[in-house]
Order: sequence, then C-alpha cells, then structure tokens
Amino acid sequence: MTAPAARSARTVERAVALASIGFVGGAAACLRLDAWVSGSFVLAALTWTAAAFVIDAFCAGTPERGPALPAEGRSVTTIVCIGEEPPDVARATVALAASAGAVAVAATSFDGINDLAIAGTPVHVAPTMDRALTAAVEAVTTDAVFVVSASAFPTRALHRVAGLLENDVAWVIGRSETFTDEAFAPGEHDAHSARLRARARAGGLVCWEPDATLLRADALRTALATGVRVRGSWLRLLAARGWHGIECDVVVSRRAEPTDGPRFWPSEVMRARGVAADLAASVRQGPVRGRLLAFGGLLRHLAAYRYAAWLCVPLVIAWAETFPFRVSPFVLGAPYVALASARWAAERRATATPLHPVQDTLAAMYRAPASILSLTAALTGRIRPPRFGVVDQPLLVGAIALTCGLGVSLFDRPAEPDGNIDLTIAFALAAVAVLWMCAVHAVGPRAWTRHSYRLVVAGTARLASRTGDLCDASPAGLAVSGPFCALGVGTPVLAEVTFAATGDRVAVPATVASSRPATDTVVVGLALDATPAVRARWVEALFAATGLLDTGPRAGARRGRRRAPRVDTVRGARLARIARRGETVVVGAVSIVVVGVVALALLGYRPLVVRSASMQPALGTGDVAITDWYRARDIARDDIVTLESSGGETITHRVRAVEERDGRVLVETRGDANSTSEHWDLRADAPVARVVARVPEVGHVVAQVGRVKLLLIGVGASVALTTFYVARPRRALRPNVSVDQAA
Repeated sequence: MTAPAARSARTVERAVALASIGFVGGAAACLRLDAWVSGSFVLAALTWTAAAFVIDAFCAGTPERGPALPAEGRSVTTIVCIGEEPPDVARATVALAASAGAVAVAATSFDGINDLAIAGTPVHVAPTMDRALTAAVEAVTTDAVFVVSASAFPTRALHRVAGLLENDVAWVIGRSETFTDEAFAPGEHDAHSARLRARARAGGLVCWEPDATLLRADALRTALATGVRVRGSWLRLLAARGWHGIECDVVVSRRAEPTDGPRFWPSEVMRARGVAADLAASVRQGPVRGRLLAFGGLLRHLAAYRYAAWLCVPLVIAWAETFPFRVSPFVLGAPYVALASARWAAERRATATPLHPVQDTLAAMYRAPASILSLTAALTGRIRPPRFGVVDQPLLVGAIALTCGLGVSLFDRPAEPDGNIDLTIAFALAAVAVLWMCAVHAVGPRAWTRHSYRLVVAGTARLASRTGDLCDASPAGLAVSGPFCALGVGTPVLAEVTFAATGDRVAVPATVASSRPATDTVVVGLALDATPAVRARWVEALFAATGLLDTGPRAGARRGRRRAPRVDTVRGARLARIARRGETVVVGAVSIVVVGVVALALLGYRPLVVRSASMQPALGTGDVAITDWYRARDIARDDIVTLESSGGETITHRVRAVEERDGRVLVETRGDANSTSEHWDLRADAPVARVVARVPEVGHVVAQVGRVKLLLIGVGASVALTTFYVARPRRALRPNVSVDQAA
C-alpha cells in the first residue's frame, strides 16, 4: 500500500472509530433507568465490539517494508515442533527444512520418529514441548534459530533474512503464508490477522509471530535460561535487556492448513492458545501503548465470547420484558449495523485485505471453538492441550445447543405483545440461522479421511511402460490420468515422474490404491512405498515444481482443492453420491422443521390444540391453532381469539362485538357452532391471543406429549439424525489409502 493510500485509510479508520465512540455514548444516554441491568449488558456488548477497532485506529502504527536483504546470509537451524500434525505432513516439513539447511525436531511424542532418525535428523523428545525445544536449542551450532510448527516449512529466503541479525538486532519477523485453501479456514483470514499484529508491533507491541519469527541463537539461549514459557515473552525479555527486532516483508515460511476436522480443531486450539497467552502476557508488561494494543488484540482474539454476549442479548431483553432504551430497536439497530459494516470494511482496507464477507464470516465461525478454549491460556499464561477431546464438528454441536437453549428458554416466556421484544427475538433467530448455515457448511467435509494436502502440479508419469499426465500430488502419493486399464488396485509399480516446471525426474515405488474410469482414460491413485530418503527427494522435487520454496509468485500450483479419484467404480460412485444426498435431504428437512418450530416459539406464536367442535367448520377437533399476542384494544370483530375464563378454562371463539369504554374493552365472543355468547371485560392493554393460522389434525399428537416435550423430541430427533449423519462409520468417498497417500 502506498503512503497516501495508507494515510487515507487511517483517516477513514479514525473517523469510523470516533463515530463508534459517539454511538456508544448516545446509546448510554438513551438508557432507561428502570431497565439498567439489561441495558448495561447491551452497552457492554456494544463497547466490546468497538473497543479493539478504536484502540487499533489510534494506537497502531504503519508497518514498514524493512531493510533490503543482504547478499550474504547466516546459518540457520530450523526447529520443527511436532504437535497434532499427521505423520505424512510432519515428515514432509522435516524433509523440506532439511533441504534448506540444518534441522532439528522437538516433540513430546511422534509415530514417525524412527523414520526421522533414519534420515539423520536430530530428534529431541521430552514430556513437555518447552523442555524438548530447550534441548533442541542447546544443541544448535548455527547463528540463528527458526522455530516452526510441523505444518510449516522455510522458504529459500530464510538464510538471507538471517543476515539481518546484526549488532543489537535479536530477532526478525517475516511473513508466513498458507499454501492450501481447505474448507475449514480461508487463508485470507489468517493473513488479515497477521497484518493486524504487524500494525500493532509497529505501534510498540512486542509479540511473537507464529512460523515467522527468526532469532539469534545466543539471544534465544539467554531467554530460555530464565525459564519463560511463552515465546513472545522471550522477545520482551530481550527487549528489556537492550535488544530489539525488525520487521521484514518477506515470506519466510509457508504453512498448510489441516484438511479434516479431527486434525483442524486440535491444531487450531493449540495455535490460538499460544497467541492468547502471548497477548495476555503483553498486557501485563511493557509501555502503556503496547499494553493497550495487546489488550485490543486479546479482545479480538477472544471474539467468540463477544459473539456469545450478543447471542445472550435477546434472552436478557426478553427476560426483562421491556426494551432497555428510550428509542426503537430500529433507531438503535440501524446505526449499529452500519457502523459494524464500516468498521469491518475500514479495518480490511487498512490492511489491504479484500472484502469477502461470506468467507470472513465462515472463518470467524471456524475460529470460534479455538477462541473459546484459549481463555484459559490467556488467564494462566500456560499453553496446554485441552483436557478433553475437541469434537469433530463443534459448530454443529454449538448450533444444536443454541437452538435448544433459545427454544426452551423462550418457548414459555410470559405473554407480552411488545414489538420491541419481538424484534430482539428476531435478532436471535437471525443469529441461529447464521450459525446453522456455518455448521452445515462445516458438515460438508465430514467424510473426508484425507490427512495430507494435495498440490495441483503439471508433469508426466510413466507406469508399467505407459505414460500419463500428472493430475495432482501429495507428500505420500499422486494421481495420474492415462491408459492404465490394466493396472488394478493393489498392483505395485515404479512411478517415473517428470515435473514440467523444473524438469526434475524422480522414480518412486508405489502401489495402485484406487482406479476410476474417465472419458478416454483411467485415473489411478498411487500410494508411495518409498524409503525415507526417496520420500525426501520426492517431497523436495514436488515443492520445487510448484514454486512453493520461493518467496515470489508460485509457478506451478494454484490455491484450492481439486477433485481426485473417488471410488473404484463408476457405479459405486453413483450409489455413494445418491446415498449421501439422501442423508443430506433427511437431515436438512428435520433441521428445517425443528428450527421452524423454534422460530415460531421465539417470535411469540403459541400452538393451541382445539378440543371441541364449537368452532366448526373454521376450527375442527384435533386442529392446532397458531396464535399471536395482541393488545385487547387492537382486536376487531370476526377475529378468533383465545381467552381464559375465571375457572381457568381456555376458550377459543370468534369475536362478535367489541366496545372500548373508560380504559376497558368489552368483548363478546361466540363459537361458530354455538348459539350462546361469552362476555369479557378486559383492560385495554391486556394481552389477548389471536388465531393467525391453523394446522389440521396434528393436535392429537401435540395434546399427548405437550408443547415443550414436543420441541425437545424434535430437537432430539435432529441431534440423533445429525450424529448418525456425521459420526457413523462409512465407506469413504475417497478411500483412506488413496486419498491420504494417493493425492
């Protein structure tokens, strides 16, 4: 971004921040004193929403591009910290790091440690990652250390970036890019978060950047000697002793997002906990401006609790039975939505991030479970794995829990025909709908059994004296299209691969793991059966061909997923698709019905079972009458209303006459099949249930189980079907071996 564009973006950002401050102040001035409890809750939610943006607008700096890279670099050891990553991904990362220079592994446990030892890689295993990392650093003999996760690998610019570690420069922070774009987390969201942290560092915050921080080895040993656990505290300790760091706008690593839920959620939780612990430690030490920026970053990082607060707002207002402000919800809500949209757009303009609201919403939802579980790290400063396993589909569980919570809490709320209350309930419905959409989107990859990423790369492969085109490849396999009808599943072959971008040739032993007939060819998936040395050669050649080892534009790969061989036969694929679509229709239909019932309940509608024939033919015995609340003064002749007699009997009859007199409303009702009338004397503002719709013949079931029980049964059915849909063992659409190991 040019300097004039940056100044313009900052001006807009501060103008929106001032407007946000004014809006919160105006809302506070309109607070009703008789509803100060619920109003204070809403004000707290408004303040939390705007606080991080306001802090960044006035305290964050403008990142500089950094100094030019020296011609001569320094020696670097890449320490790969292995956590929840799949073995194939971890081995690929170690192989790529070894091709760039010295490498060591720090782990608490790892299934493939023996393979790494055979490859000559130093492996340091300890009960905790801190101890393993300390042991790895103590064994380092190079000038600099680069600490990365097992899903990231260094680029070829790493050694030149290390050349900036001169004089009193103890660390250099570059950029880390994601090179996969799986369904769980758009990389654009990660890039935006990293740019926000870079702006905060330019404003005085000292914090760690995951997979992008390069340190001097001697300085790192000094920091580790103090026993500090949080990595950002290493930098703050060095800064307190006179060292400093610099920013460098160079890609020093590339990172792969996990490709399936069971891998994504635990990995994301640990990553989020590390960032939360770092920001929380920054709040407690350093200059005031840096602390403010850390506090704003922490508020943004714990955004899931902000979402939860807003989801609780309708409940709080409904329980208070009155809107806590002296203005209409439209008057308060319209400026809020406008300012929230302006903050979102201004923040992304300031970080040169494209405006993609749908992707950003999905990414925020996918980050929510990790955000919730990172609170303990922020409070304790300790980065530990969760004591309980993270479910494969936390968004789906959250959507079901939220629907049940809102439905049961508001299903029997007191009758209150207040339009303001109904608007807040409508907001709750909108929130439920958004969460359900995100959850359903996340359910899409539920059947993925693929643990390794795939790269689209051009080239040829020779199998059994026949040549085909390379479709895509992974660290443990590849997919090839060609005249391979004679190759059945389980056939061992020698794959001689030539990459078009680099001309590199690699011969790897493999086994045919899947075969799918195409239009004129056959697409086969191959699982590598290579030694660690051959696998390392394969991985290095593959990534060199895609251009991922360079810091510039990628030459041979593009973001996004590409379809790979799915099943062994065309007929099997068709049946699998039909079965999956049938399950989707069933679960979707049940979910729509359950959410629809809850929507009626939340908006104040009540189902009443007709138990007599007094209203025939308009309402028959066994029909369900759907009612809504109105003021007594608003009912009119020919309305069908439900009133309760002095004896507690509920009567649903048609209004024959209405007369308002001295603040009272005199109502005459009569059943369509009756010859006598009932007379009622009501307050003008008394709530009256008016029939707005009917559902024929289903009342017999409702009468037997009751309204709340029926809701719980419906939600239970939805939960059971969804659990069956998501968690049951199934024949994978992409066979486990052919996807994990055959691209």
